[in-house]
Amino acid sequence: VDRRNANFPPEIKHRLDYYKALIALNKIIYGGNPRPEMALALQNLGTTYWNLGDETKSISYLEKSLKMYQLLHGDTPLPEIAMILSIL
Repeated sequence: VDRRNANFPPEIKHRLDYYKALIALNKIIYGGNPRPEMALALQNLGTTYWNLGDETKSISYLEKSLKMYQLLHGDTPLPEIAMILSIL
């Protein structure tokens, strides 16, 4: 049994709504073009789902974030990319 979410307060699930709202807003404002804020929101969603024990959603969002960081920064090494790769 996965107990990763056992130590997290229930409020952490509210963060998911905020991250999703940020992503939707960025899509409206920037037309879905790669943006650092979008990459970070996707990363935060992926990390939150990981902490809640939902690996499927976590991996999906982290892969989207990784692709966006790579579009924005090419092969430049970034701590964000290293963190994502450590989970994937």
